Amino acid sequence: MSQDKGSRVWFVTGCSSGMGRALAEAIANSGDKAVITARSVDQIRDVSVNAPDRIKAVSLDISNPTSVRSAVKEAIEAFGRIDVLVNNAGIGLVGAVEECTDEEIQNVFRTNVFGTIGVIKEVLPHMRKQRSGVILGMTSVLGFQAVPAVGIYSATKCALEGMLEALAGEVAPLGIKVTILQPGVYKTDFRAKSLAQSRGTIDDYAATSGKMRTGLVGYPDSAGDPAKAAAAILALLNSGRPLPGRLALGADAVSLIKNKLKVMEKSLMEWESLSMASGGSEGTMSLHSSAVSQSGN
Repeated sequence: MSQDKGSRVWFVTGCSSGMGRALAEAIANSGDKAVITARSVDQIRDVSVNAPDRIKAVSLDISNPTSVRSAVKEAIEAFGRIDVLVNNAGIGLVGAVEECTDEEIQNVFRTNVFGTIGVIKEVLPHMRKQRSGVILGMTSVLGFQAVPAVGIYSATKCALEGMLEALAGEVAPLGIKVTILQPGVYKTDFRAKSLAQSRGTIDDYAATSGKMRTGLVGYPDSAGDPAKAAAAILALLNSGRPLPGRLALGADAVSLIKNKLKVMEKSLMEWESLSMASGGSEGTMSLHSSAVSQSGN
């Protein structure tokens, strides 16, 4: 995305702490303009103190459509456009799939999936009018490689990855780019503030999800610095290169993705003859393949 420093306008969700907070601070220091958001605007107001003409703090609950409409309206009124949308806000849920109640599952999907889609749909008309824009969707490496105890959280991230990949093909002809950001483990407040535990537990899952529950309480010393992830996101947009369909954030994310791809390729090759014998033609998905190629994913 080639724009002069200071002319780019960001809209970032989930800026109260962690990755979102680090990105808000990095944008403020970069000279760009931004609307930074959080459920409680008091938590982010200090970021805008030194640059009130460039950084606007706005209250936003992405699970509330009225709040979404209001926040995007404020952004357009303040700066006239949105060049970069970062969908960072989200919540987590720890527990075996069977342990999680329908209410707990619906709550996570309401925020992570439906809330994120709602923000994108509210911003897209402005980007379509501009015939330009970048959408950065923060998913998780757990959306590519799920592990016990976070199946529901991973499901929301898988859903976002599928939606964003399709969206990339839909908006590419309109001058809008989409990149999926896949962070690994970072030292943020997410586990303390946004990662809920399922209310129920089942003894049969003690050796799998139960162990993960205790392991997810703190962060290992090797966890990444969110400021470095924020710097990488800015470097991505300032690189002058075509944006990738996906960007892994963190050495652990890169390693996990590489290992998963190796396992997938090995399994695909081992069972290829049975897969091919099940019918279909190699050219059937040509329309899909063309769209994927066009979007860069």
